[in-house]
Amino acid sequence: MVGFAEGRALRALGHDVVFSDVDERALARCRTEGFRTTSIRDLVVVDMDTVLVSVPTPTEGGESDLKQLEEAIASIGDALGRGSSSEPGRYRVIIIRSTVPPGTTEEVVIPLLEAEAGLRAGPDFGVCVVPEFLRQRSATKDASAPRLVVIGQLDVRSGDVAERLSAGFGCPISRIPIVEAELQKYVHNLCNASKIAVFNELRTVAIALGIDAQRVFALVTQSAEAMWNPEYGTLDLGPVGGPCLPKDLEAFLTWARHKGIGLPILAAVEQSNQPAQAR
Repeated sequence: MVGFAEGRALRALGHDVVFSDVDERALARCRTEGFRTTSIRDLVVVDMDTVLVSVPTPTEGGESDLKQLEEAIASIGDALGRGSSSEPGRYRVIIIRSTVPPGTTEEVVIPLLEAEAGLRAGPDFGVCVVPEFLRQRSATKDASAPRLVVIGQLDVRSGDVAERLSAGFGCPISRIPIVEAELQKYVHNLCNASKIAVFNELRTVAIALGIDAQRVFALVTQSAEAMWNPEYGTLDLGPVGGPCLPKDLEAFLTWARHKGIGLPILAAVEQSNQPAQAR
């Protein structure tokens, strides 16, 4: 889903796009839209400047499964080495789009690329992590009109290539170290997950009271600073404090317990704030 949407968006910017995959059905779909394709086993990077890696990194047993990523990187590294022999002066950048735990690119991806290619990251080829922020229901639209492009760069040269690739989107571009980009993608997803979970929990309160939750929540999006101030809660200003937030959190949790309403997320917020207040 990510790779296909990204390929469409890049072609619209005038880039020459070639798709590679282990799934022939996915490649056949790409060919129906006029894209060139190649099997990952036959991957050749001659005449290519960038390789974007958008393969699944599913969670298995509570951990990120990197097997498919490692297999793709091994194939890309082999192709990179062969491409360097036939085009010794060409500088290519491998761009990781898959979501990976912080440290993965520098500890797993780069050593594997270097081993398979017989080249050195930095002098011989570049590496970047460019997180994707696509929504499944509107992936192609999101890829064509990103709100932000984050580039985690191995070095300035790598980042320059990645920035040129995305420059046509006309959105803000932020360049940071690789590990920061890996963390940023997780924080992005966890922020979304946390907000959904909190409002789902508070919806149970509204239902118990026979209240229109959507009407209340719509007003909260206008009144709560956490909703309209992008920096709220992100600054290093210490634990939840002030004359209202701690006391109201405690009082609401006590009220909910008396009503027989469990609020585990908000209870965890109160608990996590106590060690912070003790420091």
